[in-house]
Amino acid sequence: MQVFNLFFKVTRSKIGIGILYTVIFFAICFPMVNASEEKIDFEDTSLNLYVRDEDQSEASKALVALLDEKHDITTTEMDNQQLMDAMYYSVIDYSLVIPKGYEKQLGYRQSRS
Repeated sequence: MQVFNLFFKVTRSKIGIGILYTVIFFAICFPMVNASEEKIDFEDTSLNLYVRDEDQSEASKALVALLDEKHDITTTEMDNQQLMDAMYYSVIDYSLVIPKGYEKQLGYRQSRS
């Protein structure tokens, strides 16, 4: 019982500091929450892609067509040095090489009706 009474004595003597910290916390918290709500908007972006299609199959062409719907695709032939330079200077954002045998490894089967 002595500990219980001592706890409330200390709490009563420090009540002003507790209220002050609570007010400061809410004064900082509410403006930060209101400021962050404005910047949550989603932004759809498009990338500059380089695609080298070595398979030339239906599945690889379908993949390139799917990527072409949203992104800007470059398919001009580049050697490795030109590709590295284009990526270094941010002409392209991503390089995709579709190897030979892609359709077989994928297990892609076109249903014919």
